[in-house]
Amino acid sequence: MATPAYLTSHSGPSVSRRAAWRAHASAGGTLAEFNWQPFITLKGTGTARVTLVSTRWADLSALPAVVLRMYVAAITSGVVLQLESAPTQAGPWSAVTGRAGVGLGVQVVGTEPFGSDPIQRYLRWTLYSPAGAWGITFRVGIANAVEQDQAPTAELLRIARPQDCEGFAEMLPWTTIRGGYVANAANLWVMGSDSGWLDTSGVNYLTVEAQSLALLNCTLIVEAASYKEGPYNTPLITINSAYDIARAKATQEAAAANPLLRYVRCRVESTLAPWYICARVGARWG
Repeated sequence: MATPAYLTSHSGPSVSRRAAWRAHASAGGTLAEFNWQPFITLKGTGTARVTLVSTRWADLSALPAVVLRMYVAAITSGVVLQLESAPTQAGPWSAVTGRAGVGLGVQVVGTEPFGSDPIQRYLRWTLYSPAGAWGITFRVGIANAVEQDQAPTAELLRIARPQDCEGFAEMLPWTTIRGGYVANAANLWVMGSDSGWLDTSGVNYLTVEAQSLALLNCTLIVEAASYKEGPYNTPLITINSAYDIARAKATQEAAAANPLLRYVRCRVESTLAPWYICARVGARWG
């Protein structure tokens, strides 16, 4: 199918070109789109903010313009579904378009002459719910505004499939560590930097789990830093008792409780000697 002239021509008022494209996109049927978010139903009780997992965010940097088609099949009063974009994964995120009712919403995002809204690199959806019981069923498609007969692909949008985006490693396999000295800030036990430390470059999220079987006079700490040499002043997990288990998640989102820093390591602190600990630390990322 040939691309309509109003999409490639630079003559004529840009407002007319945008209006013609919006009418064409809204008509549907002739638009080849990527099923970015297949139909999904979300339900809950009480106010909430639900955001698409970061491994499914779309990277729009390879496209000059896109058509966003958001269809809501069912929705509770007070629920708002927004598409948000940002220049970086850390934000700032701003609303592109949204829906609070049943129906199809079409938004063209890109540079002239394709759209009036500037394109930003990353795209995600976020759901805002009211108090009380709520629910929504929706889908979102992404189409190429220039080559409308060629649907964008997951590879082009750099959307990771679950089997591609995840990894797992044991930072510290089940190990017993003993010390006959006070392991304070000046003389602490740290896992060797040549093996066991995690470098999270290129990772969107990290989940760390630590578990202890035996522990005396010490604390196991999993911590992160932007640089290998530190400072390590962002603790993710702290365990100071036997038969304990703790988990923590760090992401690239600016509002996250635990920001995702590049290097993650384990160490042991103690105020009394002797001390010992039998523990393991595992990590999953994507």
